[in-house]
Amino acid sequence: MKSKLLVLGLLLLATQLTAQWNPFGTGIGGNIFVIGFQPYEGDLLAYTYPAPVPFVWDGISQWITPIPQVPNAGGIHRLFVADSIMYAATYSVGQTNQFYNYDGGGWVQMGLEFSNPGASAYPSIYDIAVYQDTLYICGEFTLCGTDTISYVAKWSDSSWVAVGQGLSGAMAPFQQIKYPHSMLVYNGELVVAGNFTMAGGTQVNGIARWNGTTWSGFGDGFNKVVYGMCEHNGDLFAGGEFTLADSNATTRIARWNGTNWDNPGIGVTNSGLPGLSPYVHTLISHQGRLVVAGGFNRVLQGASTLTGKGVFIWDGTNIDLMDGGVNGDVEAVMPYQSGLLIGGDFNLAGGSVNVNQVAYYDFITSASSGRDLGIKIYPSLTKEMVRIDWDNTRLQGKTSVRIIDMLGIERYHGELQESLNLSALATGTYFVQVLEEYSIVHTQVVQKVH
Repeated sequence: MKSKLLVLGLLLLATQLTAQWNPFGTGIGGNIFVIGFQPYEGDLLAYTYPAPVPFVWDGISQWITPIPQVPNAGGIHRLFVADSIMYAATYSVGQTNQFYNYDGGGWVQMGLEFSNPGASAYPSIYDIAVYQDTLYICGEFTLCGTDTISYVAKWSDSSWVAVGQGLSGAMAPFQQIKYPHSMLVYNGELVVAGNFTMAGGTQVNGIARWNGTTWSGFGDGFNKVVYGMCEHNGDLFAGGEFTLADSNATTRIARWNGTNWDNPGIGVTNSGLPGLSPYVHTLISHQGRLVVAGGFNRVLQGASTLTGKGVFIWDGTNIDLMDGGVNGDVEAVMPYQSGLLIGGDFNLAGGSVNVNQVAYYDFITSASSGRDLGIKIYPSLTKEMVRIDWDNTRLQGKTSVRIIDMLGIERYHGELQESLNLSALATGTYFVQVLEEYSIVHTQVVQKVH
């Protein structure tokens, strides 16, 4: 009786929620901050600070570590895959740092060691990009071996070389730290963002672009550090700690309109947390919407202040606060199945879902139309196959079917069909759901047995 009540309770939970948070397996334990996610060779990887080992999702409930740790690293700031090769940008643990690729068996060092002699910051490497078929990296380094390379390097003829005069200068509050934090390719140029003030001898203030020959800026730039960037609906968006962009007041998010930086009408701040600087760390464009993540507990839209923590979504008009977000900082955001995979330093999502540095936000919503759709899913106890009956005249729009396990993880999502083969699934209880577009219109509990 207890197990039947549990299943009934979970069924009610699954059918009543709109756009819901779920744990992603057991999460990643310990005092670890999830920095990002990266697909590799059919696997889903998570990388973290301070653990220097990639975590691999086992597809069921656990994050495992079959890949060896990156040598001499204090954590991984970026994993990047190009032409089936995985590269690692790592936090330094001393006066030197190395850059590695993974050959399937172990990590292989590329070029000489990086260093930053006389500086207060260790030579951590922060980001990786491919521009004009060439591998670029950026980080807190001024030397590679004995060669002067100022914070940005490119791979050429089996060694790292300078990218023009590179970067220099720094903004408050970091003062001496250049912190070149992120890179992307936008409008045919390599864009680098961070805490520097100069690029190639030109004042740029936190963001610069390299066209393969020379450095230039974007307007007057920013008054404080820039952490993340993305292209969204053709525009370049930037996020960080800044409050001025081209002398225009902003609240840590700005948009480049092709001529200057402007305030897109959204931003973030903190309330009731004195001494903690709010920031935007990660921006991604997903299905026409902008996803914003970082460290904050309030979201600003025009004159309105909304309670949203760590992550939110903006469609250009409306803000989705994602059921209040999470109770900590977010840096990792990746589209996954029918939603978003979120990682950072938090243990609660949506105010009530217990998680462990990783959570899944599912865009699929439930529907209570009151219509008799004539849907039947049977048998409820099966070794292999279940059958689905429905009336095409009663369903509307695009239809699909998906299978969810008891952890809320999607195991299958495809076109609505007359039969489903469950043979590849482990023994256990599952929800089989029929959808119209992104709305759940029918849910059936099915038990897979031996």
